This record gives sequence, C-alpha cells and structure tokens, in this order.
Amino acid sequence: MAPSTHQWVQDYQAQFGAITPVAAYGYAAVQLVRNAQTRMNVTNRLAMIRALTNGGSYDTITGNYQFGPSGDVLNPNCYFYRVTDGKFTYERQATLPVSC
Repeated sequence: MAPSTHQWVQDYQAQFGAITPVAAYGYAAVQLVRNAQTRMNVTNRLAMIRALTNGGSYDTITGNYQFGPSGDVLNPNCYFYRVTDGKFTYERQATLPVSC
C-alpha cells in the first residue's frame, strides 16, 4: 500500500469495516486517473491514455503501476472478478500476452 493512502484506508475502515478487494481496486483506478490528470493536465479520454503511456510510475492503494506504449499495464496487479447474483467471485489474475 502506498504511504499516501494510509489515512484513506484508516478512514474507510473506521466507517465501513475491512476494505474489500473491489473497494481497493476501485479506489486505485480513481487514483490512476487522478494522478495522470494532475501530471499532464488532461481533460479527455485520448489525452488520458497518452498521459498514462507517457511513462512514470503511479502509486496507488493496491501498489505501483506503469503503462506501456499500447496503454497496457506492465506487471499487472489486476484481477478479474465475476458478479453473479450480486456477489463478486474471484476469476483470475490478468496476464500480459507473450508478444509484449
């Protein structure tokens, strides 16, 4: 967990209890967008993709992320869940194609 998220985690747990993977990764996604927007002052989707692929690392609640020129995350810390009957079920970890 990135040091910058320590207070957020404490506040979340005080109000809602233990943080779930879905909450943590949802918050991480928002952190990625916010950090890229702040760094590059972008205001639209295409500019956001370019900002993320421009290099650099992004610290989030779930770890550090870097993106390649295609926009794919390098060393993915990403997991797939399936929602069935309103419940999340873990499926698998994301993997990069062999050609990357």
